[in-house]
Amino acid sequence: MKKTCFTLIELLTVIAIIAILAALLVPAFNRARTASRKSSCASNLKEIGLGLHMYIADNRYRTPSCTQRPSQPPVNETNLPGIAETLLPVLKEKNIFRCPADNLEFFEKDGTSYEWNSIGGNDQVVEENKFIIMGFKYPVMADYEDFHNGKNYLYIDGHVNSNPVEE
Repeated sequence: MKKTCFTLIELLTVIAIIAILAALLVPAFNRARTASRKSSCASNLKEIGLGLHMYIADNRYRTPSCTQRPSQPPVNETNLPGIAETLLPVLKEKNIFRCPADNLEFFEKDGTSYEWNSIGGNDQVVEENKFIIMGFKYPVMADYEDFHNGKNYLYIDGHVNSNPVEE
């Protein structure tokens, strides 16, 4: 009885087919990982929004006064705390302020991957039970950078929206 073995050509063909299939699947896995990070980031912002609502309710319906970016505050915000420092007593979890896609290490520098909209959000009166400021629902926090080929935005009423970067 004669033993049959695979020839070198057959083995190389099988290896080539496996390599082609792997090359087709890698981009799909990368897209899934990116979508997962974006969703986790939006979940973090939603949680921060709940903490912000608790802070507002405890402080006579006024938003916190915070600097936009603790490591590089504007001149008029040098003595203000960061939003993470302000909301940490309410939220109790520091990693909520870390975007999973933050590769630029904003979290390590500023204690948060998200910037506070200090221009429209500092010490503003929020209309009770409506969560609007001066008649508008506008973003109070957002990603520092377009970590997800766009930014996630947290609005004063608590919803999170994602806007892609215009090309």
